[in-house]
Order: sequence, then C-alpha cells, then structure tokens
Amino acid sequence: MRGSESESRTSARLSKLLLVVGGLAFFGGLVRAYFSPATGYELSIYGSTPALYWVGIGVAVACALLVGLVLRPGGPLRWATMVVGGFSILSVAALPLIRGYFFYGMGDSLTHLGWAKDIASGTMQPTQFLYPGVHTMTLLIETLTGMTLNRTMLLVVLLFVLVYFVTVPLCVGVLVDGRGVSVIAAFSALLLLPSNDLGVFMMAHPFTQALYFTPVLLYLALRHILDAPGEEGLLPITATDGALAFASVALVLLHPQQALNVAIVFLLIGATRAVIVRRWSDHPIAAQRSVLGHGAFLMTVFLLWTSRLERAQQSSIGVVQSFFKSILQTGTGANDVATQATSLSALGGSTIEVVVKLFLPTVVFGLLAAGLVVRALVAETRGDASRRSAIVVAFGVATAALTAIFGVFYLASSTAVWGRYVGAVVLLLNILGCVALVRGRELATGRLPDISADSALAVVFALLIVLSTMTFFMSPLIYLPSSQVPETEMAGYEASFENVGADARLLGVRLGPGRYSDAVYGREGKKSITGLATGGSVPPEVFNRNLTTHYNGESDVYVVVKRSDERRELELYRGLMYNESGFRSLNSTAEVSLVQTTGDYKMYQVSG
Repeated sequence: MRGSESESRTSARLSKLLLVVGGLAFFGGLVRAYFSPATGYELSIYGSTPALYWVGIGVAVACALLVGLVLRPGGPLRWATMVVGGFSILSVAALPLIRGYFFYGMGDSLTHLGWAKDIASGTMQPTQFLYPGVHTMTLLIETLTGMTLNRTMLLVVLLFVLVYFVTVPLCVGVLVDGRGVSVIAAFSALLLLPSNDLGVFMMAHPFTQALYFTPVLLYLALRHILDAPGEEGLLPITATDGALAFASVALVLLHPQQALNVAIVFLLIGATRAVIVRRWSDHPIAAQRSVLGHGAFLMTVFLLWTSRLERAQQSSIGVVQSFFKSILQTGTGANDVATQATSLSALGGSTIEVVVKLFLPTVVFGLLAAGLVVRALVAETRGDASRRSAIVVAFGVATAALTAIFGVFYLASSTAVWGRYVGAVVLLLNILGCVALVRGRELATGRLPDISADSALAVVFALLIVLSTMTFFMSPLIYLPSSQVPETEMAGYEASFENVGADARLLGVRLGPGRYSDAVYGREGKKSITGLATGGSVPPEVFNRNLTTHYNGESDVYVVVKRSDERRELELYRGLMYNESGFRSLNSTAEVSLVQTTGDYKMYQVSG
C-alpha cells in the first residue's frame, strides 16, 4: 500500500513538473509569435511563423500527452492537461490573429466581410439573408469589443473552433464510460478532423462555422435520448429540449445546408430507434426518448426560413439539374479531381500525396468508427444489446446516409460543395472513432502492459496532431497558397476603385476585383455605386505573351498584380499558368505603365 501511495505521489509531482514545463513552453512560443507580426504577404503561415513558436507548442503538446495518456493523474491535474494541450492547439488556429493579419480568406470570406458591412450599414437586413448568423455575431462582438470588423470576423472563426474543441468530448462522454475518456476525447477533438481545405476552411465560411457548432446539437440530442422519461419533471418538455430547440434555430441561421444535414441525422436516429423497438419490444432503447420530434422541428424551421429566399430555391434547383446532367456525362466533382491531379503531376506532386496529408488521421478514425458500428450491429443481432450500442448503430446509419448525399454532390457539384459533405461525414467519424478508441484501450487493459499501451497511444496522437495541425491552413505543403489578405492589398484596391475612370476594366491574376469590392463597399452596397470598376482575370496566355496586342484599341484597361500573385505563381506553381516573363514584361513594355503601388499591390495601365 505504501509503495502504491509513493508511486502515486511521484506520478503527481512528475505530472505537475511536466505541466509547468509545457505551460511555460506554450507561453514562450506564444509571446515569440505575437512579437513577430506579418509584414507582408506570407505564402505559408507555417513557414513564416518563428521556429521558436513551433518548438514551444511541440513541447507543450508533448508534455500534455505524457501527463494525460501515460501518467494519467486525476482531479485538477487532468483538467490542467487538457487546458495546456487545448490552448496550444487552439493557438495554431489563432495564428492569423496572433500574428496581426489584417484578414484571412481571399475568396468567399471577403464577400462575407462585405455582407457584414451591408448589415451594419442597413443596406441589407439579416432577415433578407440566407445565413446571417456569423455576420450578426461579428457585428455584436465588434460593438462590444471595439475591434475592427475584419479582425472581429477572425475572432468569430476562432470561437467556433473553440466550441468544437469543447463539445466533441462532451458527445463522447455521453456515449462511453471509461478511465481517461475525457483526455482521449479532448485530444481527438483537437485534431479538428472536419477541416479539409476542400469545403471546410479555417476562415469566415458560414458552413464551416455551422459544422463546428453541430456537436452542440449532437450533445443535447444525446442527453435528450439518454435522460430517463421519469426525469422530465412536471412538463413533458425539459430544459434540454428547450436548449436543443434554441440551438436548432441558431444552426439554421448559421447555415441552412448543415441544418438540413443535422435534421436528416436526427430523423434517421429516430427512425432507427423505431425499427429496433418494433423488432424487439423489450430492447433497452425502448426506454429512451426519440429525437424524431426534434428532427421534425429542425426540418420545419429549415423550410420556413429557406422557402422565403429565392437564393435557396435556386441552389436546390441547380443541384438537381447538375445531378441529372452528371448521369449522362462525367460529374463536375470527377472533373475537378482530374484537373487537379493533372496540375499536381506538373508540379511534381500527386493526388495520393495530398490525400494522405489531408486525410490520414480521418482514415484512422474512419476505420475505428467502422469497427465500432460493426461491433454494435453484432451485439444487436446476438441479443447483447444496450442503449448505447443502439445509438452507435443509429449514428452509423446517419453516417452512411450523409456519405450517400456526398456521392450525389460529388457527381453534381464542384469541390467546394462536395468537400462540405466530406466534413459533415468526418464530424460523425470523429465522435464514433473516439468512442472506439476508448473502448479499444479498455480491451487492451490487462492484455498489454499499461505503460506500453498508453505510450503507444500517446505516440499515435502525437503523429496525428502534427498531420492535422499542419493542414489547418492552406499552405504549400498541400500545394495551396496562404489565403492571407494584407492591409496593403485592401488599401490598394480601395484607392484603385476611387481613382480609375468610370466603368474602367480592372483585371487581376487569377482573381478579379469583385471580392475586394465586396469587402470595401459591401456586397449590396456596391450596387448603388455608379461607374465602379469591374473586371475578371487576365487569361494566362494573354498575360504571358500578348497583353498589349490583346487589349489593343481598348481604353481604361488596368492590370493589378499583388505580391501574393507573384509568390503564388512563381514560387509555388513555378510559372505553370502565369510565368516569369509575363511578370517581367509589365515593367519592360512601353505600352504598360505603373500608375499605383502600395508595396504588396501594383496597378498597371495598358495603353491601347
């Protein structure tokens, strides 16, 4: 007994020491990153962030893994482990804020920034907008904190990541008991598996924020299911029911598409329960409550909200048309993949390489989830059923349904759309895979030495965390440029919009001025501005060889070249589309004049 107590005290002291070391390493790395702000466009946020930061985060996470999975202290030390590990990974997601980025998100996110400006100015009412949740939340926090709108939107993105980190372990804790379940669940959540840089992004992107909010609804639904009917109180509606209804409305406002996905999940879970109870009336799940009512409520809110808006109707019609068109020819998703594979091959990469970098942790959790569902199905058929095994089966049915929907969108839509359904499926795999991991660890107990099993688990998590965090953001690691938007670029575009002639053509490299005008004036607000410069991108063959001859005879033609364009095209893509001779010709051709520059931004006038 004394030996056991002595070992326990030694373990506690070692845990405290490691947590102090980890906490100091995290703090030191954070300070180093904060005092190394970005001074211009960075092709990779990973490569541009000081190495000392990564060392500090690595030490902090390693200490947290050792304490949480190997030493396994209880009480406050366990919570301290999750705090050190959690805030270390959260700081990676917060790097755009920590390192002083003006904004992050070159595409849709700039338009969302513009929509937030529209709502703030009264140009557009939230009720006229399909998904006003992120935008109104941004405006509320901006009012409360006094931060600028662009930085506030970055903060909102981070808050939803935090919600995901907190609520996924809660879901797992409802589905499984066991020693150390909270720590395993916490580290599983920190992988942020749904983030895939295909349709789920670390930027202002309402579907992504809705996806990261979804575990809130899943947790409340699980609580509703597992709470005994006798605990409902005087009214049939409990506090959990009220919270779930409120969260359902919030999800619709964040993004109706994900709300529809969750409604389908709820309805399928409820239907699976009904089938099981019909087949085995004495099944333990018969004592549980159904979520059919909540699924119907969420579907009703979805229909009431979207039926008012023409954009939602047009999107639905477009998907149906694209799907039937894809039956007769190769689908859009397949075309996207084939095109990207060709480009990767030209850069010396491969689709397999990118898939491994993006989805290896997902594959691991997918296999774990599949094993868990199969085991639960076997238990059901052998009469060894339980309430939780039935819920696992129901989650498996819902996951299969979302996978089928992904297949439809893969045939009918672009990568940005079907990539969303990859994220929606992976969210469920993240939860189910973690449950399987906890149960697998329990099975290993007694069969393997505790220190060996726990050490192996810590090493696996360390590898998975490295892979997952290195794909939080777009980077050359996966052949994508950073989506950073420097302030000089925004200021350059704003000056150009004000100074070029009415109805001038303002062209860009790959990306035209549309997104930037959204961000400067508001998506709706810019419609009231007469003579606002418009334009698209310069075709690569024109940019590289015959810029002046192509636009010969045209007046008020301007070409914008940003530092991000040069680094993306020349350093990352090695001149695959826009080559170095094209960029050089801008400064050596007599008919092309540099008329504006703000460091990261240059505007040339092409004389006709």
